[in-house]
Amino acid sequence: MESQRVVNFYFYNVFEVDERLSNKPADLTELFNELYNLYNPAKDSSNDIDKTRLDNEQGENVEENLLDYLKIIPYNDEKVKLIYVYKNENDYFHLTFERLHHVIPNVSKVLGSTKPLDLEDDEYIGHQITVLYDPFKKVFMIQRNISSLSPNGVEIFIDTLYREKYDNGREIKLSLIEDERRKQEVFNAEEYRDFFVRITRESSKDLFKRIFPSNRDINVEYVEFRVKAEKVNDVYFENDAAKEIIETYKKNKDVEKLMVKARINENENISVVDVYNQKLQRQIIFTKNDRSELNTDEVFSRMQEIYRDDVVHHIPD
Repeated sequence: MESQRVVNFYFYNVFEVDERLSNKPADLTELFNELYNLYNPAKDSSNDIDKTRLDNEQGENVEENLLDYLKIIPYNDEKVKLIYVYKNENDYFHLTFERLHHVIPNVSKVLGSTKPLDLEDDEYIGHQITVLYDPFKKVFMIQRNISSLSPNGVEIFIDTLYREKYDNGREIKLSLIEDERRKQEVFNAEEYRDFFVRITRESSKDLFKRIFPSNRDINVEYVEFRVKAEKVNDVYFENDAAKEIIETYKKNKDVEKLMVKARINENENISVVDVYNQKLQRQIIFTKNDRSELNTDEVFSRMQEIYRDDVVHHIPD
């Protein structure tokens, strides 16, 4: 049965960070070129062997020996392996990571029994994500899946490879790229309703004392409040008033969080959006005729299209 899957992708700058916490953009081209050369000859040689002429045990041993180039690291009591590295005609690197879950799920029918999935001791449930690296912009595009490796896990994996190659006292950090265009859209929203604000530091203490006068010294960490306007003539907040609120709070260093319930444009529903943190993200819809995981080659093909034709033009130099 045909089904559609909506997949989110986020974008990250990559930095080298030294012991003094100063950073500079990290060029991972050399590292990934070495991985590309390591992975692809090994892949080719594994395909040259006719395993059908070997018994099962011999075939498994041959495959294990030919796959000893795979990079594998421990992660949260599990294992993660980099199973695929390729570089396309645009010099974008295609990386596929697989997270190996050691918890065995059950197999069940809607109107039937439930039983554990039968796995060998060295077999795991594998969940893959596809990652694109642009060596020119020094940017990662990372697929998000609930059960797969998180961007933090990708960062840890790449940092591990980086430290193995370079003994320079630096580490690799990924920084989520914000969508400046989306921030401007929030500021120019079609309709504003409620504001949600979190105030910290001295401002939160002063506000708390004005609301709850007391001689006691209470150590207030933060104050959160909601600003809700009454609807008058089909309008909750006049746009000019709402923009003034946003500008005022954006300039205040003690405002830690500013959310607004708004309709960004006529094509969107009312939703709560974060004024400060608008992540650069894209969604891709995949059509599947079975329940298997998405094919990493198909995912990367769609990723590079949307990155090359759209996203790369919105990433600052």
